[in-house]
Amino acid sequence: MRIFFLCLFCFTCNLSISQQPSGRLYFFTAPGGIPPPYAGFIQYPEMSIHHIDDVQLLDFAVKGDKLFAGTLQGVIIYDTANYQPLDTIQVSYPRHLAAWGENLVVTSASKPHFRVYDNSHTLLFSLDSAILPIEPFGIGVTGNHAFLLLSNSILIVDLIAEDTIATVTTPHPFPFGGYNYFLTDAGDDFYIDVEYATGALRFSMMRINKATLVADTVFHREGYSNYTPPVAARDKIYLLAFDSHYDITNDSLHISANQGNPLTVEYDKVSTALFLSNHGNEVVYLLDGTFSDTVSITGNLERALFIPDEADTVNWINDKRTAEVSVYPNPVLNVLYVLIPKLSRISRVQLFDAAFRMLECKIADPFARKIEINCTRLPQGFYYLKFLTPDGVLFSRFCKVNNNDQY
Repeated sequence: MRIFFLCLFCFTCNLSISQQPSGRLYFFTAPGGIPPPYAGFIQYPEMSIHHIDDVQLLDFAVKGDKLFAGTLQGVIIYDTANYQPLDTIQVSYPRHLAAWGENLVVTSASKPHFRVYDNSHTLLFSLDSAILPIEPFGIGVTGNHAFLLLSNSILIVDLIAEDTIATVTTPHPFPFGGYNYFLTDAGDDFYIDVEYATGALRFSMMRINKATLVADTVFHREGYSNYTPPVAARDKIYLLAFDSHYDITNDSLHISANQGNPLTVEYDKVSTALFLSNHGNEVVYLLDGTFSDTVSITGNLERALFIPDEADTVNWINDKRTAEVSVYPNPVLNVLYVLIPKLSRISRVQLFDAAFRMLECKIADPFARKIEINCTRLPQGFYYLKFLTPDGVLFSRFCKVNNNDQY
């Protein structure tokens, strides 16, 4: 019943380097009306728009070189090289998709409401309708566990054991009419947007700790309702109209004077750019207080997903500068020490797993010569560190072991 979560980097910083987002902002538009539903992506930094398909989407996920698109008829799998359909997983109304390693987790309106498919798109297992009789409102996958958002509780599934391990009740702060609506991953916790069917505008924010499974209320606000998925960006959770947000560090809620627009739709951990949608069909990003040029799309944006370029995830690992940063002890059990070359002025540190997926991006002290990284709760395996500096990038690798490993 152990739930692993990302290690915390033990440093802070007052300096960061501006860099344009580099990657693809996938999006799909709302169904109904004219024009018809549209799926595509914006390529950054070029800010060019590309069409994928004219199909009504419910959700999407990206795993490696495949785009998984949940449609009314099933999950269509596209090759991200040319966006030609490769296969379709036959499941009716796949509402939420999430990657679990090489596998795909799906919740659907049809029974069974929870399914897991392997890399060959074969069903690994599903939850019996007696265990999960209704469709989840949302899903979050962390480590080897899936958190299923139900109307007044969260069901936790052990993906290895292929069974449920806990149900956590989420007692809403308003006494009646509340239901859980959105689930947002924010590091150590999942945050829960609670809406109310009471006639009056009101909403709440709750959270559940991934490790302890303790749920509590963050705030309750009268006079407002949130109808779009909140976006976690560093220590803030953006909701309502921009710049409305909950500050996790300061435990404070800021409500913007803006009415309805723009909306925060996605965040890039690499560049720290925040993507906004204005009036539904205009997309910009905000970076270091400056707005980018506007990209106009067809229809009204319903959902967005930013995937950084492969140059920031896979191809860089063979760079000749890998040896310039030293780490010890390696393998590491608890705390990893990183020795930084003189005058490197590191601004940002990124952590990658063995499959070269970026797990975390943190700001660093540009004048630090030594960094401590708490790896206690990382699963055993190989990891990579990428250090961004004004003169380029530095790299290092390390192995995490458990108590019973010999080295």
